[in-house]
Amino acid sequence: MQIIAHRGASAECPENTLAAVDRAIEIGADAIEIDLLISRDRRLVVRHDDLIEKDGAWCYVGELTLAELRTIDLGDGERIPDLVSVLDRVGGRCPLIVDIKSFGTAPLLAEVVDGREDRSGIRATSFLHSEIAELGRLCPWMDRSINLAAVPLRFDAILEGTGATAAGLFRGYLNEEIVRDLHAGGVRVLVYPVNLKREAVKFSSWGVDGIYTDDPRAMSGVG
Repeated sequence: MQIIAHRGASAECPENTLAAVDRAIEIGADAIEIDLLISRDRRLVVRHDDLIEKDGAWCYVGELTLAELRTIDLGDGERIPDLVSVLDRVGGRCPLIVDIKSFGTAPLLAEVVDGREDRSGIRATSFLHSEIAELGRLCPWMDRSINLAAVPLRFDAILEGTGATAAGLFRGYLNEEIVRDLHAGGVRVLVYPVNLKREAVKFSSWGVDGIYTDDPRAMSGVG
């Protein structure tokens, strides 16, 4: 079972920052997950929440340029990085899963990754299934998964429509039968968020393929 650092090692560092990425690599996480939003100047920025406080006022990430976003201190002096900065920092040392949070991301992501010499470790996931389907057309080589906030009556139609080969499922809506059925259909199962070691042990015993965790160090040795 893969231990995936959710927004980097976010239990120890400000989430979705270079420090969180560095720490996840240092710990030895099997993969790192980060979130992508689009800035006003059409840059892919690493951020989960679309609202952010700047100069005492709240605004949307998409209303600010990357330069403006980088004036905001996220804690410990960390700033919002763009995707290119994270890719350069990881340098192929660890698989990187990008979670698409904005419609219209797929073409921008394809433009960034297609020009990179080493792109084998770049993966994508999203609750926005149309973005995953579009990414399949633009980057057919990329490993893709879909995220789900509930358990549908049928997984097959959703998966076929996106070309995804894995499903990210909420830990509270999962049982061993679902894992077994998905595996029988050749679908990998990823679970979010898992921050208790006893839960991680349970999911490992069910044969889950990976867990997203804020604290990859605490999950060491599981799976």
